[in-house]
Amino acid sequence: MAAEFVGGSILAAVIEVLAKRLSTPEILGFFKSHKLNGGVLEKMEETLNTLNGLLDDAEEKQITRPAVKKWLDDARHAVYEAEDLMEVIDYERLRSKDKAASRRVQNRARNLFRILDPDNKRIKEMEAELQKIYEKLERLVKHKGDLRHIEGNGGGRPLSEKTTPVVDESHVYGREADKEAIMEYLLTQNNTNGSNVGVIPIVGMGGVGKTTLAQLIYNDKRVEECFELKAWVWASQQFDVTRIIDDILKKINGGTCGSKEPDESLMEENFASSLSWMENRALGLEGENSCTLPERTRHLSITSTLHDGVSKIFPRIHGVKHLRTLSPLTYVGGIDSEVLNGMLTNLKHLRMLSLYRWSYKSSQLPNSIGNLKHLRHLDLSQTLIERLPENVSSLYYLQTLLLRECRHLIELPSNISNLDSLQHLDIEGTNLKEMPPKMGKLTKLRTLQYYVVGKESGSSMKELGKLSCIRKKLSIRNLRDVANAQDALDADLKGKKKIERLKLIWDGNMDNTQQERDVLEKLEPSENVKQLAITGYGGTMFPGWFGNSSFSNMVALKLSGCKNCFSLPPLGQLSCLEELQIKGFDEVRAVSSEFYGSDSLMEKPFKSLKILKFKGMKKWKEWNTDVAGAFPHLAKLLIAEAPLLTEINVSGGSNGRINASLDLLPQVSTLTVKHCLNLESLRSGERSLPALRHLTVRNCSNLVSLPKGGIAAKDLRSLVLEGCLYLKSLPENMHSLLPSLEDLQLRSLPEIFWERCGVFRRGDFAHLLLQPIQIKRLGNLKSVDCKGFHHLTSLSKLSIESCPMLESISEQALPSSIEYLHLRALESLDCIGLQQITSLRKLKIWGCPKLASLQGLPSSLECLQLWDQQDWDYKELHHFTSLRTLMIKSPKLEFLPENMLPSSIESLEIWNLEDLECKGLRHLTSLRNLHISSSPMLEFVPGEGTALLPCVSYNLRSQKS
Repeated sequence: MAAEFVGGSILAAVIEVLAKRLSTPEILGFFKSHKLNGGVLEKMEETLNTLNGLLDDAEEKQITRPAVKKWLDDARHAVYEAEDLMEVIDYERLRSKDKAASRRVQNRARNLFRILDPDNKRIKEMEAELQKIYEKLERLVKHKGDLRHIEGNGGGRPLSEKTTPVVDESHVYGREADKEAIMEYLLTQNNTNGSNVGVIPIVGMGGVGKTTLAQLIYNDKRVEECFELKAWVWASQQFDVTRIIDDILKKINGGTCGSKEPDESLMEENFASSLSWMENRALGLEGENSCTLPERTRHLSITSTLHDGVSKIFPRIHGVKHLRTLSPLTYVGGIDSEVLNGMLTNLKHLRMLSLYRWSYKSSQLPNSIGNLKHLRHLDLSQTLIERLPENVSSLYYLQTLLLRECRHLIELPSNISNLDSLQHLDIEGTNLKEMPPKMGKLTKLRTLQYYVVGKESGSSMKELGKLSCIRKKLSIRNLRDVANAQDALDADLKGKKKIERLKLIWDGNMDNTQQERDVLEKLEPSENVKQLAITGYGGTMFPGWFGNSSFSNMVALKLSGCKNCFSLPPLGQLSCLEELQIKGFDEVRAVSSEFYGSDSLMEKPFKSLKILKFKGMKKWKEWNTDVAGAFPHLAKLLIAEAPLLTEINVSGGSNGRINASLDLLPQVSTLTVKHCLNLESLRSGERSLPALRHLTVRNCSNLVSLPKGGIAAKDLRSLVLEGCLYLKSLPENMHSLLPSLEDLQLRSLPEIFWERCGVFRRGDFAHLLLQPIQIKRLGNLKSVDCKGFHHLTSLSKLSIESCPMLESISEQALPSSIEYLHLRALESLDCIGLQQITSLRKLKIWGCPKLASLQGLPSSLECLQLWDQQDWDYKELHHFTSLRTLMIKSPKLEFLPENMLPSSIESLEIWNLEDLECKGLRHLTSLRNLHISSSPMLEFVPGEGTALLPCVSYNLRSQKS
């Protein structure tokens, strides 16, 4: 994140750029070709330079002299008018150029009708308007003689005086609140915005303390702690972007930088810079506010809490015809096509327009979008548009077009290649079927998340090759349509040095495996790529560049859906690779020594790898792990959907049969094995697994046993066993091998016999840290007695679900530490003894039809949920004097007597009570939330029953018709 504190004036910079524009060869040539008065350009340039010389003193004196302030406002308005008009003239020049290129009309016919050409008439009108603006500027310059106070010495600090971050804080008073408000925003944005650039404008008239406030913030120790780099840069009244960037780089690098672009290394750091004496005029408007906007407002941010906020606001901005920026700060409600059309028709000077957060519901943008000739930035993210009007291609100044998450968008304008200035085209989350023709003309394009290869030449790989400025992220889709290797070479991926994340996608089926290999051979990326993903590749082998050690920047690699490959590429020598995912390699039968790379004897294979995932390996049987030193930093291993896998050896043994063995697991902290249907056993030798924290074995239906000696993982925190249909027992001594176990989940283990689970039968478990235990779908569980959980003194949460044979839970079975108990779908449970468990705070009983009484429950309960308990006597509820939350769903509860519930209840939810007649709840003096739902006979009058409950929040939903 970068943060900039800006204040002062940028009008001088606008004048400087405008004056230079008047004398460009393109503008002079356009005037000459249309026989316009070029002399007015020269005179206006001279007048602008004179005006620029009057700004410094006027900026300082406007605070005390209203006449100077008015003169300065008039000057600013006139300069912006001139800037707008010159852009329109340049727009017409570009438009004429495009029309001339596309039109094939004989010169004689064109000359005959030239006098009637509406374009020629419009150009003449612009010439007259330019003369009027010149005269207005000339009057402003001459008016200086009447004011007198513009020239000469003025009070305050001259703008030419260079500022520094040095400030004597002992002499600063009354700025603490302003400083803290900005500091809070600055530090918060740094934590949330990632690499985005944040701008904090400090706006005010000269002399009010903008610079002092910026100095206080710049020198705050919290800024130094939050940002790795910071710099104080003086912008001056001669605003020169190149000079400012150069000054920033000098401060950071300690030398002179001749680059015209910011050093990209700055973008990788948290960077705070202070630009003093810049002006940023932006006016915020609360949606419900009835204020009137000044006619000369140019920058407007909107916030509203109204559902139709924009429709309410639009009448107030209708007259602000010179508006340049229109953007929401928050969600501002819906806007329909008619309102938007009126807005775009009226606000022709917009340079920045965002419809993001405006809830624009139409699938089409109005054609009036083409009226915004000055537009630089257009944000249509998360709208429902399907197509953009073709006249978007005539927005020649457009630099940024954001279409992120426009999921209905299927195509771009066919002439989008006319947008020569376009730098950022964000199409992430769209569903484009193909690219428009001649995309290669967008040579300034830097952001393009994906490119869809088409069979037509206009969207070929050669067009992609011309986009040499693309950076950061690129995905190439539909590579099936690449005709030959030469076309792939035309994409010039190796020459695109600034791409860091690359994804290559083949769609559909392809029989020519050799052609696909040839194509991938020519798609070799730059060595600067950090993340690479290959999806749907149809070749049988990977090309030679794959896994080359020269890709030293690569940290993540994902290979998926490569169904024809019969071997994995040599990846072990990718020295910085941290994450590797391999999925859907249907033909791979063995992972051999080739996987580790040819230099595996000299260099430790996969020396930086932390995460390794295999999934969907239908024929995989063997894994050669007998490679010394491989995977020294592996922390997470996942093996899923490998149906031919028969064993996972988690020892340090030497047989090297299959999978996670040998040197793999000593560093693994997370091991997940899923959908390995033929896996019969987990084997463990003498060596422990010191780093293992989380072990999950799920849906391995043929797993019969765990290691007889248990799993020696002293730091294991969680163990999940699910869907192992033939697993019959847990090891006897698991308590000693898993001293750190905190979370145990046993689900869908129908063959487990409770009596054989040593983990629950021994009495020396007091040292275990088990806190939650979840037991679900254990078909042979019949009772939880004194041999149950009472020795687990850290147990705080127990969930038992879907155990149809469970009949009883004895009072001696549970430890005194338990606070939460969930019993669900226990069809045979008819007895629970919980009265002495005084620590129990929350109890859920769902679908236990044989439990018929509240007797045996501790009075200390604070939360009670009873669902589908048909035969309960709810009159006993008044004994639970600590109860705060009660939820009941029972068709047998017919009424609520006034004294049935304890007065301590704060939240009451009653669901699906077929015959409920509720007369009063006035004794529930602590009640704050009442929810009654789906009660067809509900008779409830809040005014009568709750006259003494003014603070209750009601949610009453009756089905009574």
